[in-house]
Amino acid sequence: DLGRMSDLEDIVADLGPTPELVAAGERRLRAMADAPLRYGRGVTRLSFAGASAAAAVLIGGTAEGALFAAAGGLAVGLGLEAAASRPRLARAFLLLASASVAFAATLFAAVAATDGAVIALAALIVLLPGLSLTLAMRELAARHLVSGGSRLMGAAVDFVSIGFGLALGERIARSVLEPLATGRPWLSATPRPGTLDPAWDAAALLVAPLTFLVLFQAPPRAVLPIIGTCLLAWTTAAAMD
Repeated sequence: DLGRMSDLEDIVADLGPTPELVAAGERRLRAMADAPLRYGRGVTRLSFAGASAAAAVLIGGTAEGALFAAAGGLAVGLGLEAAASRPRLARAFLLLASASVAFAATLFAAVAATDGAVIALAALIVLLPGLSLTLAMRELAARHLVSGGSRLMGAAVDFVSIGFGLALGERIARSVLEPLATGRPWLSATPRPGTLDPAWDAAALLVAPLTFLVLFQAPPRAVLPIIGTCLLAWTTAAAMD
């Protein structure tokens, strides 16, 4: 929640040695904690779907794959909402979500002749701990070894959970498909490469930062820096290919 992180920094900056300033900071902190989602649940759910669809386009998926990835991203978002109030589900959510997405994506890819790995990765893009990894490296660079090390290990565990879930879900799907493929050549069709018009890439490059603005609950004033950062990252990665 980048918006709350920014608000918290403002509260800390305004603190002072007097009881009045401390009390004012406490009131602002409580108000921040009790505030609803900045963009509402409906927009947030749509952003899960939009982020996954944009990711599928940008990593070379097909139109069908982008639509399926959007459905997967929406399902992941709804699952995150359910896990927020269920601690046991939250602990196993990354593994369960990645296995479920990989299973469904592999089955869909076999029928639609598209790349299941692209679909699964795009649907799970919102779960990748990129921000945690970035903050961990910043803390380690500042010699905050305890907080940086623990955050880095947390990100590593998340990556392992997602990777294991993807492998498990794909293997289960393959075991279902193998006996069905006999006499059904369309179930083992060769994946088609992404053939979307380059205009779709441009649209995805606009949709992706807007959806991440919502998913990270960043304040609206951050929209231009976020778009600029995404464009810089994409063009840099494209230039290195």
